[in-house]
Amino acid sequence: MKMGNNGRFYKIIKATALVIGLALVIVIPVVKWHMRQEAAKIIQEDQQKIFKEAFDRGYHWEVILKVKMMNCISTSLIKALITSKRGKMMKEIKDIYNMTKEENIFCAKRVLVDSIYKQANLEGIGVTFAETQDILNNVNVDKVTPTDMSKVCCLRDGWHYLFDHLDEPVDLVFLESIHELTARFDVPYQYLGKLRVDDVMISGTDWRPEIPDVETIYRDLQELNRIECITDRALSIGLYIMRTQMFKDGNKRVGSFAANKILIENGRGIFNVPVKYDGAFKQMLVDYYESNDNVKLKEWIADNCLQGTTLVKKPQKAVKAPRL
Repeated sequence: MKMGNNGRFYKIIKATALVIGLALVIVIPVVKWHMRQEAAKIIQEDQQKIFKEAFDRGYHWEVILKVKMMNCISTSLIKALITSKRGKMMKEIKDIYNMTKEENIFCAKRVLVDSIYKQANLEGIGVTFAETQDILNNVNVDKVTPTDMSKVCCLRDGWHYLFDHLDEPVDLVFLESIHELTARFDVPYQYLGKLRVDDVMISGTDWRPEIPDVETIYRDLQELNRIECITDRALSIGLYIMRTQMFKDGNKRVGSFAANKILIENGRGIFNVPVKYDGAFKQMLVDYYESNDNVKLKEWIADNCLQGTTLVKKPQKAVKAPRL
C-alpha cells in the first residue's frame, strides 16, 4: 500500500516537474521577448526625443543621419524625423560657387556698394544705388537724412572689419564687434556690442525669443560650425543669429555679416537680399522664427540671394563609347 502511494506521489512530482519545465521553456522566452520589446520601446522613445530636439533646433539631416550610423538607430526613425510638416523629405543645401578665397574677396569688394545698398534697404533705409555710392564717397545727399547716411557708413565699416578679420572664428568677439560698428545709430550706446538682457518684440509675429545665454550660444555655434557644406553652415549660422536675437537691435545685419564672412573666406560667394525680395525675405524670416525650420528659407536664399562667379562643377555622366 505504501509502495502504491509512493508510486503515485512520484508520478505526481514527475508530472509537476514536467509541467513546470515546459512552462519555463515557453514562458521564459516570452518574458524575455516582452522585456526586449519594452526596452526597445523605451530606447526608441528616448531616441525620438533626442532626434526631435535636434530636428527642432534646425540641425542638418545629414548630421542626424551620421549620428544614426554611429548609434545604429533605425533608418525609419530618421526618415520620420527628417520628414517635415509638409510630409516630404527635406532637401540638402549644397554649395553653388567654388572660388578661391582671393577671387571671392575681389568679387566682394567689387560689388561692395551694391551689397551696402541692398543691406541698407533691408534695414529700412530707403536709398537708391546712386545715393549709396554718393554717401560712401562723402557726398551730401539732400534726400537722405543725416542719420540714414551715418547708418550707411556704419555698414561700410562692418564690411571693412569683415575683410580685416577673415579666417578668424565667428565667435561672440566677432559678433559683438560687428554689432558695435553697425548698430551705432540704432541702439543706445550702453547696448552696443552687448548681449540682450531683456525681452524683445519682433514685427509681424507674437513669437518672442528667449533671453540669450552665453554658454548656450557658444555651444550652438560650435555645433553649427560642424556642418560640412560651407554654404549650409554659413546660412545656418547667419539665420541662427537672426532668430536668437542676440542684441537689442541690428540682428539681421549681424547675421548677414557672419554668413558672408564664412562664405567669402571659403570661396562660396556673397549673401545679399535683392531689394525686390525684401518683403518676401522678411515674411519667410518670420515663418522661420515661429517654426524654427530653416530649410525652406535656406533653399530660397540659395536660389535668390547668393552671388559669385565660378560655379561648382557638377559631376558629368559617363558617356558610353559607340559600338563599332
